[in-house]
Amino acid sequence: MYTESRETMEAFLKIEGYKRKLCFVPFETDAENVRQLTPYPGQKYFWEAVNSNAGNGPNSIVYNSLNLLLGMDADRQEKE
Repeated sequence: MYTESRETMEAFLKIEGYKRKLCFVPFETDAENVRQLTPYPGQKYFWEAVNSNAGNGPNSIVYNSLNLLLGMDADRQEKE
């Protein structure tokens, strides 16, 4: 999921019963299962940053989403 609200993020993190969950936010946090995304030039809205990373192909610029959900190192050093 993604949210621009700290309160929504905190409520999401309290949800139990899921082995893996992930929340994208535009602000700094050290919360587990949360990743900060910053919009790229030309992206006006936060959802654009999230959508450009929601995949496992050439449009997944910052994170490999599949690896994130598997608990593996998912940071990308360059666009694939």
